[in-house]
Amino acid sequence: MSTIKFIIKKRIGRPKDKNNWVERICKACGLKFMARRCYTKRGQMKYCSAKCGYQNKGERNGRWKGGRSIDNGYIKLYSPDHPFRDYANNVMEHRLVMEKHLNRLLKPKEIVHHINHIKTDNRIENLELFGNQSLHRKAHIKEKHA
Repeated sequence: MSTIKFIIKKRIGRPKDKNNWVERICKACGLKFMARRCYTKRGQMKYCSAKCGYQNKGERNGRWKGGRSIDNGYIKLYSPDHPFRDYANNVMEHRLVMEKHLNRLLKPKEIVHHINHIKTDNRIENLELFGNQSLHRKAHIKEKHA
């Protein structure tokens, strides 16, 4: 006989009303568990536990959108193996484009500048590399006074 877990939010114990509960199978481990019908209707309760839910990161997650997101106007790509990724395993796309063009990793202090100031235009023709923030700032000042 298989074991069935009962997942109950804000209450611990056996369900009193069996009609409000439905049997589900965990997407991560395959264990059968009982979940409230109202949660399953909303697309929730896909996993038997938080531990199983956290196993599905990146492409295995049900809400995966291809690893592209926009943050402060810049396009970020999911890149968990990149040495200079952020806390969420994302890297700015313009930095990846420049790295591919140069065939090397960019140094953390190097700045990639968008020539036309459109943050989502990551064509190599529109990108310029500066050795540090000071040189980048000087280029902006020169642009402003030109």
